[in-house]
Amino acid sequence: MGVRVVMSDDSILIRNAMVMTLDADDTVLPRADILIRGNRIESIGTVAPESATRAGRVIEAKGHLAVPGLVNAHMHSQSGTMSGFGDRLSHPAFMWLTQAHTSRRTPDEIRLAVLLCAAQMLASGTTAVIDHFPGQRFSMADMDSVMAAWAETGMRATLAMRFFDGEFGDILPRGIA
Repeated sequence: MGVRVVMSDDSILIRNAMVMTLDADDTVLPRADILIRGNRIESIGTVAPESATRAGRVIEAKGHLAVPGLVNAHMHSQSGTMSGFGDRLSHPAFMWLTQAHTSRRTPDEIRLAVLLCAAQMLASGTTAVIDHFPGQRFSMADMDSVMAAWAETGMRATLAMRFFDGEFGDILPRGIA
């Protein structure tokens, strides 16, 4: 049974974690505290007792490893609702299915796809992403919806716009193009 801390601010104190810093020297701190205020790490090491007693939440991390947030350098938020959908399809069939599944979405449907992707990534420790949106024609309202959704998650996100001037004829089933 842990010590109950009186909540007096929005800080989180992670106590007694093994911390992998990923600094230039690959330093590992075998037992350290991490103090987080708002959405920023304020300190790593031994936290002053007065900060520890004022922490809004204390997490005992003895026996656990703390690492910096991971980066997903290539994902497609528009496909977030298709997980496992086309695992055994050929590439042209998968591309056709993706285009068909993600076209004509409303801004709210786009937002929900981004939030689903974010929830999955945050659950695995991913805190930054490069989103290759869109997969097909889009409007500026679609782009606004994507960026607003990423902002809502608190994740660091960059949009990698895809532009091309070809038709989709190479991925459409025979007889449709």
